[in-house]
Amino acid sequence: MERKYVHFEKKHGVFNITHERPPMNFLSIESMKEFIEVIGEAESAPDIKVITIRGGGEKYFSSGVDVGDHTPERGEEMMKTFYNLLNGVMYGSKPKIAVVKGYALGGGCELIAFCDIVYASDKAKFGQPEINVGVFPGPAISLFPKLIGLKRTYELILTGDIISAAEAEKIGLINRVFPPEELDREVDKLTSNLSAKSSVVLQLTRKAIFRTKDMDLEKAMDWSGDIYKGELMHTEDALHGIEAFQSQKKPNWKNR
Repeated sequence: MERKYVHFEKKHGVFNITHERPPMNFLSIESMKEFIEVIGEAESAPDIKVITIRGGGEKYFSSGVDVGDHTPERGEEMMKTFYNLLNGVMYGSKPKIAVVKGYALGGGCELIAFCDIVYASDKAKFGQPEINVGVFPGPAISLFPKLIGLKRTYELILTGDIISAAEAEKIGLINRVFPPEELDREVDKLTSNLSAKSSVVLQLTRKAIFRTKDMDLEKAMDWSGDIYKGELMHTEDALHGIEAFQSQKKPNWKNR
């Protein structure tokens, strides 16, 4: 199926998604629906272990949801579609890596925050400027206190300030910052690392982290233990990995 705004390529177990809607890569209802479809394809592809998400061009990852969709006539559909996109990123089973080269603002900043890992250029900028146009960012309000803490959330969302990649890394919004010329190479190192692992083990490990992240310690340990005993230890790769380690051999994953 030909798509207008969202494109992808598959390479060595990695599904690279690019959202490109010049000049500022605003997310529209139409482009978000394409995004959701492509993420669904990546999730269902048996040969894919890792998903990356990028914005087209060097200057903008995404400047957020198109203001033209913030209308009484389109607002409900816009919010439903945007939440479906974030849910696809968050609840999907495969690791998702955001690669940010420019501005990630508003819904663009929320999108990267819902990814598992974020690598950024030191030229990248982040922020939730919605308050400056008289609204607030619902998903950021829900996620950021857990991600960056309550005080930083108040500061970032109430001021609408745009922060540097270095500051975003410092507060825990993103993982790593690199010079622009090194970013793609570092992303390739990360995806090569992940794609060399068993896909079923990656997915169950991500599931254990995601399911237990908001639980108290005792409950989290019980849940992760149940996933370990009830699911992980019934996979071929978990047993094979242990045998390979004991035999001092490199594992040959079956991804099941």
